[in-house]
Amino acid sequence: MRPEAQQEQDFVESLAKLHKIPFHYKTAKHLKHGQPGLQESARNWRIEESCLLLESLGGGCIATGHHADDQTETFLLKWLRGSHISNLQGMRWKNTPFIRPLLNCSKLELQVFLKNNNLTWMEDSSNQSNAYLRNRVRLELVPLLEELSRQGLQSRISDMSGQSQLLREWLDSQYEKWRLHCQNNKSESPEVLSLTDLEKANDLLQQEIMHNFINSQTELKLSYAKLQNIFELILTDNNNWQLRLSKKWSIFRSVNNLELHLNSES
Repeated sequence: MRPEAQQEQDFVESLAKLHKIPFHYKTAKHLKHGQPGLQESARNWRIEESCLLLESLGGGCIATGHHADDQTETFLLKWLRGSHISNLQGMRWKNTPFIRPLLNCSKLELQVFLKNNNLTWMEDSSNQSNAYLRNRVRLELVPLLEELSRQGLQSRISDMSGQSQLLREWLDSQYEKWRLHCQNNKSESPEVLSLTDLEKANDLLQQEIMHNFINSQTELKLSYAKLQNIFELILTDNNNWQLRLSKKWSIFRSVNNLELHLNSES
């Protein structure tokens, strides 16, 4: 799909040959230029094929080339898309089977290293296209934030990511305590959420409980705004209501219980 794709393949193949490393490649013939969600489809395909190759080779992990600049972009994209504060973290160093050994190195540091060692830097030309949100973040938003933060953007993001991770760990532990309490009292089943049980938690934990209740059955990742809509309905005097969550799913209140149902047209 990109004119330089063959050149990149040849470059990696020659590099592998130089270092006596086995070289493997595959072509995603089912992906077409201009199709909806192309970047996400290509990413999912790469992950799937990499995992299949890892399994066939009996390897231990897959190392990617993500660096600190990618980490900054990932954080900002999550923020722009409305991620919960407990999920405002970048990529992890290790997310089995993937490892990201370069996350602490900036793009500039890597380029300088390659130049000093007479090595070649190659970059996807589509990274310069403003057609993709990630590229606009990289080309427009990051430079402005770097200027306003006096070159302290990565440090600020790292601090906030660390705080977010601590909050995530606390929420996970509190949710597990709540779940076990309900389970021991036989007052909660996976298909039904009792509002009596929900009210035993504080507001922040209630949001986590609601998110997990919905996600475990539907795999939906609701926005914070949608979660707020649900809690606003719970606080009304109406004990019987329905809220559409997606094309496929709706949440219902029946007196003191919440349930999830497939929409009739799905």
